[in-house]
Amino acid sequence: DNIVSWSIPEVPAYSYGQLYLTVQLTDTVAVDDVIENQVMIQSETADSNLANNSYQYTVQVQESMQDLAVEKSVYGSPQPGNTLYYYIYYRNIGNQTVNNVLITDTLPSNVTYVSHYDYYNASSMQQNGNQLVWTVDSLSPYQTGYIYLSVAVTDTITAGTILANEVTISGAESDIDLNNNTDVVTSTVYVPGRITGTVTLTDSTPIQYATAYAYQNNAPYASAWAWTDADGNYEIDGLIAGDYYVYFYSQNGNEIYDNVTDTASATLVTVVSNQTTPNINAQFSPPVPPLVTVDSGNNYVYVDPQTGQSSIWINRSNPSDLTISKEITCTSVGPTNVTLVFETTSNGTFEYQMTNDSGNSYSATIPAADLTSGTFLIKYDCDGTTVEEEIGHGLIDPSGYITDADTGEPIVGATVQLFTIDGWVPKDGPTDTRPNTCHTIDSRPSVWNDLPPAPQIGRLGNPLASPQEIDPVQNPLFTDDTGYYAWDVAAGCWYIVVTAEGYETRVSPVVGVPPEVTDLDLTMNKIDSPSSPNTIYIPVTIR
Repeated sequence: DNIVSWSIPEVPAYSYGQLYLTVQLTDTVAVDDVIENQVMIQSETADSNLANNSYQYTVQVQESMQDLAVEKSVYGSPQPGNTLYYYIYYRNIGNQTVNNVLITDTLPSNVTYVSHYDYYNASSMQQNGNQLVWTVDSLSPYQTGYIYLSVAVTDTITAGTILANEVTISGAESDIDLNNNTDVVTSTVYVPGRITGTVTLTDSTPIQYATAYAYQNNAPYASAWAWTDADGNYEIDGLIAGDYYVYFYSQNGNEIYDNVTDTASATLVTVVSNQTTPNINAQFSPPVPPLVTVDSGNNYVYVDPQTGQSSIWINRSNPSDLTISKEITCTSVGPTNVTLVFETTSNGTFEYQMTNDSGNSYSATIPAADLTSGTFLIKYDCDGTTVEEEIGHGLIDPSGYITDADTGEPIVGATVQLFTIDGWVPKDGPTDTRPNTCHTIDSRPSVWNDLPPAPQIGRLGNPLASPQEIDPVQNPLFTDDTGYYAWDVAAGCWYIVVTAEGYETRVSPVVGVPPEVTDLDLTMNKIDSPSSPNTIYIPVTIR
């Protein structure tokens, strides 16, 4: 009689579901007894593979126990006046519920509490001097939670000071293992140095909104970035003393100092504490004209300034047709058999006959239903020779719209920077509560706009990475006239930071890829508007 069955009318192709079943052991069960549970699935429709239609799970009965555990990490640059971010991961690794859980965090004397966010478990917090105490009513077996905590370092602190932060966890019941109830992290305060320079075209025209990014391998607090101003000038501050690679990313191209594209050939830049390293400059050639003209509709187009090829992000939430036009000239007579070819990554190859609109202009339209990831080419016969030219490619994630929180109108020209958190991985599903993981569209509890902002511990997505990790090879991007932006990225955990004149800075949640993320839509509050509960503030220095 211990059989439970469910009847599901229909399971669509490629879909899945989950069932959660709670059972109670009988009084006759003893410690170390083995319990076997079997599940089977069947349907009236013929099944091509019966080997995966059943599964058996075996578990051994354990002794009742309570075991709380806590871990802590620190992120940010420990320098005078800066903000530090502490990440507390707590859990009940025992098999019995623990009640009246207290999480006590003792802050260093040279920092002050700013804010916190408690993720997964509703809890209350009391502050007593430099001690913060969270109360969680209960933690079920194997239940976990996170606390993101931000603090401000005092302006008067001296270099070399060690900031030690201790967290402890306790409950109303006895704990079988007290060794995992405490964790301590330390940071050493430093006085930063800085790098300055100018980014221009080869004709000395300044490039505004280029990104200069200083990076030092395997060193703490050793990366920072800055935008160029209207004169092409930048200043990267907050750097610990040492040797750095300096990357430059712009709409006109990307390079590493001094005018190379790989770190093996790069010139290291030395930073000294409390000093400026000047004249770390970059120059780029004027952009190559686009190979084709693209009427993108609701899609997003980026033209590579070094090749003229187009990267086209497919707007999955609001698809539209895509029209591509190209000027084609032959020496003797006009071209023949002009064809737009779309070689998709998963749906085969499509061909579209291009029509002569006027003069030397030829165009074809790809229906929205055909659009996916792939490569675009144009083929034609010219002067007795068949020409095949790659003109760009289609991409699918991550992408979204940036809009005004009050009006819903798109924010045009917003600066969108892409960051990744090394060492983090996407969650396996809704029940995955491991630390250093990020939600995917399959695990998220709500839409992205309602989730908490990312802890700002990532590095800029690197356009010069090998193997390639972002496309287009530009960071930041700027929203188009519909508020749209889009990248294609490697697997991992990513977030964006969005800035726009007159608006509060917005930081997205951390999102996991794969699967594809095509709805990372965010709203932004005007500076004089009430803040949303998910708004955080980051320091921005304009020089």
